[in-house]
Amino acid sequence: MGSNNTNKLVAYIDVLGFSNAINQNIDDAISVLTRFNTISTQSIVGKKLHPISSYPPILQDLATRTSVDSFDSFIPFSDSVFISADDCSKGLIQIANFAYESFRFNINVYLHPDNILDPTTSKSIGIAVNDQGKPIIRNLATHEPPVLFRGGASYGEAYHLEMSAIHDGEYSRVKSITGKAVVNAVRLEGKVKGPRIIFSGDVYNMLDKNTLNYCRPIPEKTDDENALYEILWPALTFIPENGYISEFCKIYDILDAAINLWIPYRNNAEIVKQYESFIELTLASAIQVADKYWNIKGPAFALLERHMIERNLNLKDFIIL
Repeated sequence: MGSNNTNKLVAYIDVLGFSNAINQNIDDAISVLTRFNTISTQSIVGKKLHPISSYPPILQDLATRTSVDSFDSFIPFSDSVFISADDCSKGLIQIANFAYESFRFNINVYLHPDNILDPTTSKSIGIAVNDQGKPIIRNLATHEPPVLFRGGASYGEAYHLEMSAIHDGEYSRVKSITGKAVVNAVRLEGKVKGPRIIFSGDVYNMLDKNTLNYCRPIPEKTDDENALYEILWPALTFIPENGYISEFCKIYDILDAAINLWIPYRNNAEIVKQYESFIELTLASAIQVADKYWNIKGPAFALLERHMIERNLNLKDFIIL
């Protein structure tokens, strides 16, 4: 059992609500993993096909943000993933972008739901055979639960391992990771509600200025004695360099999708907290980017408030001021 010990950023993320999906409909749960795997494959293969150096200099910062080239391990198990990276700033931004891309992958299902009381339902066209053995076209209803990650991240001791395993009855070897950073990342994952990625001060203190622009102290109190922070992953929808006028409207897709996912659970005291947290995270992401990059916090707040009114909602019922 070989090991390689060094200090690293380690993140543990898993799909929010996956246990419920498993209990309710195994096909829905498998569809979540299929989409999760598609995003993972695109990200990993894209790194190989299009390294950062292949982009023009003016696009390399953006390409870095959307790459996974900082990851030295990406180890999935069921609906969970362990990710490690040497560079805290680059690693955290790329983890946040992976969370963003995973939700964005089929956002149109939630933006334009066929049934507002079940916005995860979508319709597709399929071919079946009737009683006479002739092919017929049918509208098929499928469920597409969102791929929303909740996670924790920590910096510290991490060991990469290769361990013995059995696969299809045959001996094999699998990659694994352990260490204090792994334990702390798993511990942090359950500290908050909603699809959020939180981390401790040891990570925060190592972040560069640009990455800090996407981070904040978590607004609620937890049972953790140390300060905790989170990365505002919905803010990765913006390309700040393009300016406020062309960029700010992009947040409305994520916000409206989050609202539509929240609507069916307004009377479910437990699940509704997860989506209320998602709405708050999205609003906070827009306000912080508007403040940090464009210096228009007030106008941004007003635009979001007007959008919430158009949805018959009060922004102040969601945002933590």
